[in-house]
Amino acid sequence: MRRRPWGRQQGLIPQAGKLLWRAGRWLVTRPALWALLLVGLGGGGVGWRVLTQTEAFRLERIETPPDIDFAIPNGLIGRNMWAVDLRQLADQLKAQRPHLKRVRVIRRLPDTLVIEVLARVPVAQVQLSAGTWHAVDREGVVLPSLGRTPASHLAILKGLKPERIKAGRAPAEEGLRKAARVVESLQRTPALIGHRLTSLDLGEAEEMTVVLDETFEVRFGREDQLPKQLARLRPALALLHDRSIDARYIDVRFEESVIGQRKSLNYADVNAELRR
Repeated sequence: MRRRPWGRQQGLIPQAGKLLWRAGRWLVTRPALWALLLVGLGGGGVGWRVLTQTEAFRLERIETPPDIDFAIPNGLIGRNMWAVDLRQLADQLKAQRPHLKRVRVIRRLPDTLVIEVLARVPVAQVQLSAGTWHAVDREGVVLPSLGRTPASHLAILKGLKPERIKAGRAPAEEGLRKAARVVESLQRTPALIGHRLTSLDLGEAEEMTVVLDETFEVRFGREDQLPKQLARLRPALALLHDRSIDARYIDVRFEESVIGQRKSLNYADVNAELRR
C-alpha cells in the first residue's frame, strides 16, 4: 500500500478546526434557533424571579425532629422558600449536633421546611475522663452522654485513653475506631449467637480480651487475625455447652484453642478433645 504524501495528511487539530468552523457557520445561518434560545433563557429568568419573590411561597413553618432541639437561624421565617439555601442550612444544623450522621432539609410546598436527621447506631459504650458514659457507633464516633452509669445493653470498651476521646468528634481516635470495628465483627459472627458481649479490652497490640455473658473471657490476638480466631471459637463454645464446662477463659490465639476451667480436673481431656 502506497503511503499518502506528507503534505496531504491532516492532523487532529486541523480537523477539529474545520468541524468548529462548520458548526459555527451552521448556527449563524439559523436565526430562528437563536431567537428560540433567547426566549427560553429570558422566560426561565422571569419564571425564577417570580418564584423567588411571590408571596405564595413565603416560609411559614419549620418542622424539626421531636427529640432534637435545633437552634434555627434567625430570619428564615418570612423568607421565600426558593431563596433558602438548603445545603447551607443543613450544614449549620449539623454543626450543632456533630454526633448525627446526616442532616437534610427539604421543601414541602407551599410554605414549610422539613428537617430530617439520620442518627448513628450505638454498638458499644466508653467512659470518658469526666466520668460520664457515652455510646459509640460503628465508626467510633462518641455520642451524647448516657449519664454516670453504663447502659446494660451495650458492651463496655476498655484499654483506651479517655483523655484523647471527645464526644462528637469525627474522625474518631484510632483506638476507638479499632474497638468499634472489633465489636461490630463480634456482634455479627454466628459463633456468638446466644451470647452477650459484656466488654472488650484492647489491652496490648497483640492481645484483645472479650468478656461474654459476664462469666468468662475470650482471648484474641491482632485484629487482622480475627476471622481465623472466630472460626476457632465456634467449636470451643460448642464444647463448653455440650460438656457443661465451667470455663474461666478460652484462648483462640493459637492454632489449637485452649480452654481454662475454673475447676481444672479434666483440663487435659478437654483440650485434647479440641485438638481432634
